[in-house]
Amino acid sequence: MKSLLFALLVLFVSFDCWADKESHARAKRYGATATFRLTVVDDQGEPVPNVKGSAGFWNHRTHKTDSFASTSNEKGEITLSGKCFYDGAFGLKKEGYYKTTGRHKFSRASDDDVEETLFARKWVPDYVNTVVLKKTRNPIPMYSHLVDNKQIPAFETPLGFDLQVADWVKPHGEGVVPDVYITVNVTRVSFGRKTWLKPTKVTFDFPNKYDGVQVHDADYWSEFISSYSVDLTKPFQKQLVLHPGETDYDWLDHRKYLVFRVRSETSSSGELVRCNYGKIYPFIKFTDEEFIIKSIVFNPNPNDTNLEFDPKRNLTDKNGYEGTTKKQSAP
Repeated sequence: MKSLLFALLVLFVSFDCWADKESHARAKRYGATATFRLTVVDDQGEPVPNVKGSAGFWNHRTHKTDSFASTSNEKGEITLSGKCFYDGAFGLKKEGYYKTTGRHKFSRASDDDVEETLFARKWVPDYVNTVVLKKTRNPIPMYSHLVDNKQIPAFETPLGFDLQVADWVKPHGEGVVPDVYITVNVTRVSFGRKTWLKPTKVTFDFPNKYDGVQVHDADYWSEFISSYSVDLTKPFQKQLVLHPGETDYDWLDHRKYLVFRVRSETSSSGELVRCNYGKIYPFIKFTDEEFIIKSIVFNPNPNDTNLEFDPKRNLTDKNGYEGTTKKQSAP
């Protein structure tokens, strides 16, 4: 009953804001006050003070973003307010932590007609939430690559791919170890007189006994979207099959990431004695000629389960756009 009364009160206040035509007109023209009321905690649930926060609210009339800033108090509480027409975004950062971002729609209207519905219906001026700022723990040097417009040498056949070098194995590329075999299946499509090959399925096969891949939920709100280390209690699957999503970039859901184990060696009794770990971030895109993988991170230290890459110590020997990054993932 108390929850119902509270909900009715919030709804009454929301509508009461626009009880007179003049207030409604001002809100539509200049925006209405929207507020992020956040409590910032670390990955252990402890409050984080002195976090620098900023919020931006898009102004559809000026085509500019109105920005506001503040700092969290000793309890980790931070308030960011500004004139808003529909939605807003925030960013939180502090030395020794990974940046956290978020976005929220302050209107519950069912359409995008800003002029007629966003303030007239269900305007909720406050967004209250607890957000996590993940600590920097033990970042180490690793190989990090952006696979950008990599040509596909052949279709319908497994091709070896070196995850440390981020290239096809010779003779198709500079790779040496076939960590995974990638098969791209295609179909021929046509539009008028134009025909082309369209990828319909991509299969990743991991060759060695203990090799494989895990699919994990990403902390997509954090700059560091993965776990700090490999979860060895979760099984590795020998094969991963991806299908195209709604767009070319949706082969792997942006809220997922992959952890791989490769180069596994066994003892005479068949037990795992040596391997390498790493991770793959979305997005992943395959076309009729080439593919893109946003980030492949390879830990070169045998049996080391650490997934926290230090961008300042990228071991890749490539220059230019590929392999140069100040982030946890490739550019």
